[in-house]
Amino acid sequence: MKIFAKVPTYSAFMLALLSACASATSNAAEADYYDESDLLVDIPMVSSGARMEQERHYSPSSVTVISSEMIAALAPNNLVEVFRLVPGFVSFYTNGSLYGVSGHDATDDDPRRVEVRVNGRSVYVPAYPTISWESLGITPDDIQRIELVRGSNVPAYGSNAIIGAIDITTKSPIQESGTHIRATIGELQTRNVNVRTNFQVPNGYGQIRLSHRENEGFKDLDDRSAVDHLVFNAALTPTLQDTFNVELGWSDGSFGIGDTDHPSQFAKDENSSYWITAGWSQAREEQQWDWYISLYDTEFDQTGGSFEDRSTTLWESELEYQLTLNESLRSVSGAGFKHQRITSPFNLDSDKSIDNTILYGFTNIEWRMHKKWLSNIGFMAENQETDDTRLSPRGSLHYQLMPQHNFRISGSKAYRSPTIWEYNRETIDYNDAPYVDYHFKSDDRMSAETLESIEFAYFGRFFKESLDLDWRIFKENMRGGIDHASWRNIEPPVTPNSFSDGDSRVSVFSNNKDWRVSGYDMQLTWRPQLHTTVYFQYANVRFTSARVSRVTPDFVGVGGDEYSIPKHVGSLFITHQFDNNWSASVLSYHQSRTKWRGGGIGSSPIDSWFRHDVTISKKWRSNKQAFKLDLKVENISDEAYVEYQAGNIQKGNMAGNYFERRVHLSVSLEW
Repeated sequence: MKIFAKVPTYSAFMLALLSACASATSNAAEADYYDESDLLVDIPMVSSGARMEQERHYSPSSVTVISSEMIAALAPNNLVEVFRLVPGFVSFYTNGSLYGVSGHDATDDDPRRVEVRVNGRSVYVPAYPTISWESLGITPDDIQRIELVRGSNVPAYGSNAIIGAIDITTKSPIQESGTHIRATIGELQTRNVNVRTNFQVPNGYGQIRLSHRENEGFKDLDDRSAVDHLVFNAALTPTLQDTFNVELGWSDGSFGIGDTDHPSQFAKDENSSYWITAGWSQAREEQQWDWYISLYDTEFDQTGGSFEDRSTTLWESELEYQLTLNESLRSVSGAGFKHQRITSPFNLDSDKSIDNTILYGFTNIEWRMHKKWLSNIGFMAENQETDDTRLSPRGSLHYQLMPQHNFRISGSKAYRSPTIWEYNRETIDYNDAPYVDYHFKSDDRMSAETLESIEFAYFGRFFKESLDLDWRIFKENMRGGIDHASWRNIEPPVTPNSFSDGDSRVSVFSNNKDWRVSGYDMQLTWRPQLHTTVYFQYANVRFTSARVSRVTPDFVGVGGDEYSIPKHVGSLFITHQFDNNWSASVLSYHQSRTKWRGGGIGSSPIDSWFRHDVTISKKWRSNKQAFKLDLKVENISDEAYVEYQAGNIQKGNMAGNYFERRVHLSVSLEW
């Protein structure tokens, strides 16, 4: 299959040039080659699949690991760009201010079926409902490691993880020291500054992170963004077994948001957030305890938009216990609660707050039945006020043919209960009349989405362990997906609606769509020599769906679009370290034709596109000080393309997020 058949000649030449330089450099000294001890690297350990540390091929789900070294080589300007190194995940800019990340999900501009955690804290915002990526209080330079579960992970992380999960760990003051400053300038008037400093405190270490980020957004769109954050965290170790963690964070930003079909209606959305997290862990030889409690509060003040003002307060607490019974059997169990409170007078038709309490418990068991056979069994039980109690089970069976060749088959049935936002949506136009005219209304009979999935996977190592291959084939069936349908000239299954003159429609949120995804994805990591690494990611999927789109007295309209998720997504990432502290990387990325929910070019899908980024870096060291320059050219071929939505060209509106060549220069200093 010709995945990169359309790569421009000069872009292909740059890939070849980098590989040739790497080869030439490797001939300079025999020490540059791997010897046998270099190649016997450990398989990365992961913990997000089952909440316990496992070798990657023993995880019940496929997990991609992104290290701080990979992020430094990529030199991304925004966090979502990192996820282009993950097979099956899609990241995109909805405009210059906002971003989205999704898996195999027929998503819109607010993906809401992937759980995201930062240092164990869920950052899901119920009042959107989605992830507010630009307000997480982290920058790419702050990240130590990311684990991404490619598939449903509800038994480990709960209802939000029905499509996948992202677990982000920031650099710890225990593991690094000194002060780090990074500044970036570039296209779209990009101006970013990030400061991170580490210091000692009694019985431990502390860290402060400070950042300012801004850009002017896309041409012809009022989507300028500016955001600041300040975070303090500390890790205290009063004993060899006990660790206490605390984090206090604040973020404040202003973002231009809107629909590029209507650029004149863009709104200014100001978001102010703070969070407080405290945790304790105790590790002994055969058992480990973990506990945390957190408060997250965020307010959105919107001028001129369709969401208007809204706020969220989220309390969470969780207790987890890991036990190793013997060499063959170990388990992790836990329980927790979440209390959500949202206020959104315009969207929920109430000045009062709406509350939702979630109680949950989970267990995952790893059992080594034989030296070649291992199994994982787990479940999550959740009770939400918006739904009945749901039990989401998962099981996996692993077989090790040889130490370098491992197979897995797994299956799960997962539920995603309606969010507090989806269950209580209510937008009304009173129109100074004695009747009620709904614009949006939630069906109170709404129930949980159900996802059944099965996958077969292989993890192998070749050529003296210099090449890793992680491959899986999967099938996912979603039933009862929550979406809205337009009811016209007919009373919907909600509180009686009295139509006003000229408006006989109401959008009803309910279990309006089903879909099926099947295909395979893979990631390959090749280390041909000591200073060169090649990463290749690819996903090939087929998508079918049926969505209730319109209900009238005469018919029920059911539609579906095979391009709701891209059939092909692939990336090739090459990094190389030259002599004298020079380094370079090339990222080539491809996404096939896509028709996002609410996106596209007018009513048409976005065309297939390719993008090629090149980064050249130079580092200087002197004693304990280091200075680094990163020059990054994005979309070096300068072929304009659209990631999510262009203007409605049928109506003569060409505004939109058209990407052209961009150049950024970053300066880093540490001491």
